[in-house]
Amino acid sequence: KIQFIITCRNKPKDHPTGSQNMPDFAAVMLKKDGTIPPYCWSLIEATGELKSNSNKDKVHRQSASYTGYLLQARPDRIAVLGIFVQKDSFRLTYTNCFGAFSTPLMKWKGTGVTHLLCAWIRKLYEPDVDRTITPSIDPDSWPVFSVVISSQDNLVYENCHLQNVNSSPFDRRTTIFKTKDESTVIKEQYIETGRRYLEGPILMKIHCNGTFPGVVRSKSHGVVQSNNNDIVVNSCRDDIKRMKTRVVLMDTAGSIMEAETPLDFLIAIYDLLEVTRFLYKKHKILHRDISSENVRLRRVSEVYNDSPDPDMCFASYLLQETLGKTGWVYFDISVCRLDTRILLIDFDMSEDQNQEDTEPQSKSRKPRTGTPIFMARLVRAGRRTEGIYTLPVIPDLNGPERNVYEKHVGNRLKEFPNNGKETIQIDSQKFPGPFCHRLRYDAESTFWLIMWWLVLAAPEGKPLELISSELWHAITSSDGIDFREQLLRPGLPNILHTVYEPLMPLLRGMAKQLTGDHETSTDPLKQKEDYLHEVFQRMVFTFIHENHSKPYM
Repeated sequence: KIQFIITCRNKPKDHPTGSQNMPDFAAVMLKKDGTIPPYCWSLIEATGELKSNSNKDKVHRQSASYTGYLLQARPDRIAVLGIFVQKDSFRLTYTNCFGAFSTPLMKWKGTGVTHLLCAWIRKLYEPDVDRTITPSIDPDSWPVFSVVISSQDNLVYENCHLQNVNSSPFDRRTTIFKTKDESTVIKEQYIETGRRYLEGPILMKIHCNGTFPGVVRSKSHGVVQSNNNDIVVNSCRDDIKRMKTRVVLMDTAGSIMEAETPLDFLIAIYDLLEVTRFLYKKHKILHRDISSENVRLRRVSEVYNDSPDPDMCFASYLLQETLGKTGWVYFDISVCRLDTRILLIDFDMSEDQNQEDTEPQSKSRKPRTGTPIFMARLVRAGRRTEGIYTLPVIPDLNGPERNVYEKHVGNRLKEFPNNGKETIQIDSQKFPGPFCHRLRYDAESTFWLIMWWLVLAAPEGKPLELISSELWHAITSSDGIDFREQLLRPGLPNILHTVYEPLMPLLRGMAKQLTGDHETSTDPLKQKEDYLHEVFQRMVFTFIHENHSKPYM
């Protein structure tokens, strides 16, 4: 039985975002004994808002927003309901991954209103449900969910907690469940059909010949079915459809932002470049969303003995003779070429460039995607910047660094010999052909991740320092004009904590390599897809090799 309860301004518990919002009243399903269940977002059937003294439009937006919060907390619901009430009228809301859709304000005694209100009430008893998910309350009064992966195989994950949800309840509506197995998470999304490559098949391809180092693994994947039917949501405005997908992932790790020292971080960055480089080299797969959330860092290194690729080599192996015992990884045991703490996740924006796009042009897959502050400038702007540019030479390796590099990855020195400076002219903002994501764009995203970590890094025990508001705006702006170009200009002042100022030459050197557009280069070396990866890896490797024992590292 459904009952509407006045909340008395009590805040519902357990929202996965920590939201403190509170509807004026809510519809809940009474327990079997007729008592009211705990007041938790995950057990609310519909939200309600009463007229207040606030601006009318603000009240209506607020009323609709509560349904968005409810959608985030109810992964078992394909859609949720809301209602706004005042003395002489009311408004109904229906919310799904396409947005919150509300009726006009309707008079209580208006024509046909009774039937519409009865239909809304009936929908409370017959909601749009994903029957593979069942919410309940654990002994600590915290919401848990059982998730059925396969009823045929009796594969069910019990007592799952909501670990993370998208800040927006709409569009992909990403939901992450934490299972009792700490190494396993369940990821659900509503994916626009034909507009993205599916994450599950991408991961299966990546690991098809054995575990691919540094990439999250999938146990199972597919379109979610409820009552033997695929869960597909249709837009009420156009012919767009979103299908609910689910991937069970086998690996977890903390954010790379949790790296405790520049040495930890730069070793991880070298490995990240190695992972994205070989993803493309071996499988023609581009991640396309390198960001602080999608690059993870394990507490200890993972050893990939079953990897089929002998050409990959991570930093801990490359630098073992240089570093000795560092605390990052202990070298008194045998270090494998494929030891790394890096874990790259979230391949829902990735692209398989070996997979043909069979969708009609109006439904072609999204070529430009990513997290704005980390996106390559060309990708974010959708155009090139006109001008005359001097492209620098590839960094040369000398002395001990060259000997180490030659010993372990000497083929790269042959593949990327010394080259000269080159002057190019970009006469048009347009691309020479249809836009296509390039591996070098993932390398540039890695650069913006480096800058982000270094700018935020604060040495332990030292007072915090301010950064210029103009430069901070350039780094963080994500809408409209991209101001990051000024961060690549020669003579960039120090933007790091003074303790970490010695890292600025590395930043400036990498920024210099992002001058112009390698697409217009006539140098065969610069035209290679992994040229920028090789450049950046040499620079990071050399910096670590020369500075690893410095106090700031």
